[in-house]
Amino acid sequence: MSIEDLILRVWRDGAAERIVLQTGDRSEEDRVRRAAETVALEEPEGGAWPIDYRVLGADGRLWTVRVDRVTRPTCVAVAIAEMPMPPVVHVLWHGRVACGDVRLDRTPSRWPEGQRWMSLTEFAAGQAPEDRCEMCWSRAPALLERRSG
Repeated sequence: MSIEDLILRVWRDGAAERIVLQTGDRSEEDRVRRAAETVALEEPEGGAWPIDYRVLGADGRLWTVRVDRVTRPTCVAVAIAEMPMPPVVHVLWHGRVACGDVRLDRTPSRWPEGQRWMSLTEFAAGQAPEDRCEMCWSRAPALLERRSG
């Protein structure tokens, strides 16, 4: 297992992303849970609990982890679920997908299985596959306006 396989990206809505290194012979789910708990320990006192975190693993899997304070100062993950990613076609613009999904980095060959792409130019030409990413399709018209403006 390389060091890249142990790096997890953790954030909550409206907060900066944190990089967490989780080592050991734990399962992926346990490493995700521990990463969220590690970040939760740094939350200021008196905040609203529980807090939902997003955790992106090196393998591209995205998880939602709900963390609650059980006793101070310990934080415990009380719910964990991998966020599903059905196979769809995304609109790619300047090396990024229009939907902004964090699992889809600049290299489509490293995308999760079943994820495909088409260019913004192909979108503008009217190509519309049945299995399209609805978020990409809703954001692509604004990208076309920006490109032509």
